[in-house]
Amino acid sequence: MSQSSQSSRRERHLRKAAFYAADSLGMAEKLNNTYADFTSRELPIQSAMCFFDCAQVLAEWASTLQERVGRYLGVLGKDEIDYAQVPAIMLLESEDVELLRKIAEILGGMETKILDEAKMMAFDIGGLDPNGAINAMNNTMTTLPGTSGCGHGSKTLMVTAYMLEKAAVWPVTHVMARALETQAAHMNQRAEASLAAQ
Repeated sequence: MSQSSQSSRRERHLRKAAFYAADSLGMAEKLNNTYADFTSRELPIQSAMCFFDCAQVLAEWASTLQERVGRYLGVLGKDEIDYAQVPAIMLLESEDVELLRKIAEILGGMETKILDEAKMMAFDIGGLDPNGAINAMNNTMTTLPGTSGCGHGSKTLMVTAYMLEKAAVWPVTHVMARALETQAAHMNQRAEASLAAQ
């Protein structure tokens, strides 16, 4: 097996940690304990720290995997990839595929909650808007602004940053959100660099 098709020891350890992080975020999303839910804006600071750490672990694993397979598969989470076909079947282990699907599911659920809430708020505000421009704008939203061209790593950070920005009680979560946005920009650069890696 060549070096590019073999996962490193660091990547395997990151994958194990990423499974725990994905389980934690997935459970929070299913139980509506995310800052995306209007009723959960006053979660304890420990929840924000958990989201922050889990998002970073998932993003780092996704970026590490991206650097290994990017030149063959494109940007994971952005480009359409059939995991059952060559070259994906040759480059990705079954655990990689399982975790990528879990990340996509978690991000999809959180993004849907955020967009549904934005549309509901636009509907409420839209009643005050005589032109209906706010309703028209939000009815066409299908993805969070700034995440359409992102891979799994940077999108995980951007969605988490958006949720932390909504926290009502703890002002430090806004600083955490800015840090995640900065890290997401770096993850995008790493993903783009992986496409041209030799």
